[in-house]
Amino acid sequence: SGAACDDGDACTVSDVCNSGACVAGAVIDCDDGNPCTADSCDAIQGCVHTALSGAACDDGDFCTVSDVCDGSGACNGSPRVCDDGNECTIGFCDSAAGCVFAPSPAGTPCSAGTCDGAGVCN
Repeated sequence: SGAACDDGDACTVSDVCNSGACVAGAVIDCDDGNPCTADSCDAIQGCVHTALSGAACDDGDFCTVSDVCDGSGACNGSPRVCDDGNECTIGFCDSAAGCVFAPSPAGTPCSAGTCDGAGVCN
């Protein structure tokens, strides 16, 4: 009793002998931290990570929207459009902050309602 052994199950570790039999140890953790895989354990193969398709996920990039698992284990989204409708700003996306709107250079032509009376951004 107490000697190390192998119970033949790839999903357990630290198996030990107890009264002449090999007793399963702790169950291994197969979580790979990827939301685009279904994680399981097969007694012969060990950890199995099956790619998911169409499941919602978050790729951690503020410049993408509608992120989904692509079926190969990756999380992808569509590009975020950064347009505030103001001709006197330039919209761009920062992966850590999201949409950012910077002023257009002074003198950029613009239409009524978004600029000064002279038809240019100031």
